[in-house]
Amino acid sequence: LVSDNVHFCRYPSGAIFNPPGNTNPNNALIVSSGPWHPGASWQGNFFGSVRVNGTNNHVWIQDNLDPANTQSMDLVRNDFQATDNAVYVCGSEYTDVNATTAAAQGWIKGVLVKGTYHAAGDSLVWSTRGFPHNFQLDPTDTSKKVFTTTHTAWSQNGQIGYFVYCGVDATTSYNTYQPIVYKTTDGGANWNLMPIFNFATVPSITNMLRATSGGTKRPFFGMTHGFDVTVDRNNQLHIACVVSSASSDHPDSLDYTWNFPLNVFDVFTSSCGWSANFIDTLRTADVPASSSPWTDQGGIGWGARINVGRTQDGSKVFVTWTDSDPAYWGAITENSYPDVKGRGYDVNLDKLTPVVNFTGDDIIYNGKSFWYFSSPIDIKTNDTTFVIPSTVTDSRLPGDPGTGAVQHKYLRGIQFTQSQFSQACNTCGGITTALPAIQAASESLLYPVPAGNEITINLAKGQIAPYYLVKIYSTTGQLVQSQKTEGGKSSIHFPCSQLSNGTYFCTISDNQNQTVSTHKFVIEK
Repeated sequence: LVSDNVHFCRYPSGAIFNPPGNTNPNNALIVSSGPWHPGASWQGNFFGSVRVNGTNNHVWIQDNLDPANTQSMDLVRNDFQATDNAVYVCGSEYTDVNATTAAAQGWIKGVLVKGTYHAAGDSLVWSTRGFPHNFQLDPTDTSKKVFTTTHTAWSQNGQIGYFVYCGVDATTSYNTYQPIVYKTTDGGANWNLMPIFNFATVPSITNMLRATSGGTKRPFFGMTHGFDVTVDRNNQLHIACVVSSASSDHPDSLDYTWNFPLNVFDVFTSSCGWSANFIDTLRTADVPASSSPWTDQGGIGWGARINVGRTQDGSKVFVTWTDSDPAYWGAITENSYPDVKGRGYDVNLDKLTPVVNFTGDDIIYNGKSFWYFSSPIDIKTNDTTFVIPSTVTDSRLPGDPGTGAVQHKYLRGIQFTQSQFSQACNTCGGITTALPAIQAASESLLYPVPAGNEITINLAKGQIAPYYLVKIYSTTGQLVQSQKTEGGKSSIHFPCSQLSNGTYFCTISDNQNQTVSTHKFVIEK
């Protein structure tokens, strides 16, 4: 994409974007972004696209030192994702990203970059948006209590999007690192901060926490082992990460956690608020730079490399990661001999798979699945098999990956079958807004699925009344539409043209204010 003697481009991230209506693989676009420097300090970012066949190269060089620049941003390379009509990638803005301390770097806010497809030029038009937020400040150096790596996830049609921080919100008293989420339902034209949630109220998380020194239980969402996000078929956000036990309640010790247990969760929004599925407990801790055999520039450590992906239709969500087995490798406490493990979640069935160790019995990759990475979009090869495209990095020299010739490998066999989705989940473990009349929702009598500008609800015998009151609720329990409709019939036709894309619930009450039917449905226009 870029090759000159001025802009030295580093750390590229990217995706393959298929223009609307295109059926020729050679005309798909390879899209990429990343930071650049003129030979020393970081100065900006590059954004570009080129056809798979190598033609139609378009590049935008964003320069933070350009006086005409409307948005400074740094290291824009996280969570690159392609939707049906755009691509998204995020980074951050700093006062001085090249400084050597967090205080001097002066992290300001997260930044989202959107590339919208322009058919006339067969290229992308890039736009940016910053997300300022009121984070708690460190009492020692006034730096913001936030992980500076930002994340984004989008529905396939590009209408529902999330921008995710992990930090300590200053406006609440929860005093812990946790997801702070901004959401859009109109393709990024407007964004709203989701209510800051107390994740200590989610039983599936709290039941597995160790108490602080003060006797409370406080979840600590961390990024050391990986932090990844996706959106399922119901436009719900999923966050895969380790949720540790905070070890102190004191404001100046919010960065401290108990070393173990290290529990991996799929934390997600649901029809009844935030919830979480326990995925697995890591057997080993992260490998620090000081003990890493990858010795370039003084040592490069790693964590569990947690990844999350979904099938293109969002019906399956897969969490994968790496961990070492002390029972096989001896009394180790660090993830020095990583194997790839995973667990799947079926959104339709609300069922989990068991945890699978994919490389534990592999003669080549057993204990050598370094720098694991998986695709954010997984492959449904047929109705029963789901493949997670994955790569690892290997030096081919067991025990000393720092000195061998590095090889990047596509890892086969990372897959699940439909029959493996058999284990119960923790859906609706944490309820933000009570929806007592909606939790028993049925989809069988409402159509079409998904709906557009109108829904039809068939009523059971004995439910016909002089009139009906139909109420439509959002997934957070907010009443968004209410209307009295004609009665005396066995079916109701209800207009939905005012509803934006997303998941909703409806209750139907009769003339005596008795609920006769409840339903969950999805709007896709």
